[in-house]
Amino acid sequence: MYKNLLFSSLLSFASLATSTLQAADKIKVLIVDGPQKYHEHEKTTPLMKEIFEQIPHFEVVLSRSTPESCKDGSYQPDFSSYDVI
Repeated sequence: MYKNLLFSSLLSFASLATSTLQAADKIKVLIVDGPQKYHEHEKTTPLMKEIFEQIPHFEVVLSRSTPESCKDGSYQPDFSSYDVI
């Protein structure tokens, strides 16, 4: 069920986003994940990445945190480099 909902949501977003793009433009997408108590990132992240990569208007980058990098503050992706996070 979650897989279908996620796919539908991402497909809707992709349709809206790509309708206003010129052929040469790419939307830079940053997928941020890492070990969370209530988030199965090992299952959801690959699915999201696969969906985005099927659409040629997206350039997808994955940034994965670790428990240590979150605790010590060293996890600091450059969010300003991306259009969608």
